[in-house]
Amino acid sequence: MGAWTLAYYVLKQIRSVLLVFTILFMQEYVVIQCLLVSVSSIILMAFVGYNRPSIYKGFNRGKIFDEYLVLLVMDCLLISSDPTLDTEMRIEIGYVLMGLLGVAILAGQGPILI
Repeated sequence: MGAWTLAYYVLKQIRSVLLVFTILFMQEYVVIQCLLVSVSSIILMAFVGYNRPSIYKGFNRGKIFDEYLVLLVMDCLLISSDPTLDTEMRIEIGYVLMGLLGVAILAGQGPILI
């Protein structure tokens, strides 16, 4: 395991701790929670894209894809929280969210499921 791989896992753990503290202690500030998730995903995508912490290309691409899906889900959640949307549009956004989460599960756990 190289130094960049170790740095990646340390960044990921710091992100997890930060998100837990944000969820526990900043429940009234949903916009800040969404902003922290989005910024941390962008930072991790940039880190993996620039440093290539793993020697396996599939690992690097998979991690970038996972963070990209997190950004897409956050966008869908922000769009669906608009109070002016009608029920039909919220249901369609819910279907998109379920599809994105299904893709994330299949992409992340595909080799295990097959």
